[in-house]
Amino acid sequence: KWIKVNGEAIYATTASPFSSQLPFGRATSKPGRVYLEVFNWPADGNLRIPALGKTVSKAYLLVNRGASLKVTPASDGLTIGVPATAPDRVATVVVLETSR
Repeated sequence: KWIKVNGEAIYATTASPFSSQLPFGRATSKPGRVYLEVFNWPADGNLRIPALGKTVSKAYLLVNRGASLKVTPASDGLTIGVPATAPDRVATVVVLETSR
């Protein structure tokens, strides 16, 4: 069931664009997209990621492509505003659309 909704974040992707392990989960990528597989949902509603070196044009949950998430630049990367609770209890995928 999870793969049916989130398979895009797994199939035909490459390794994480980040140089170290993310504290909340894993990341994969493909041209123009970074997928954040979030296992540990942030209690404060703010998902923090290191700098990507690319411009993020849009962020959204893979389970709900129509609802954009707020992306705010931070001194050490980006902060992504996410819902108070994770839509998926296993792993929720956040998609970042980026410059290639």
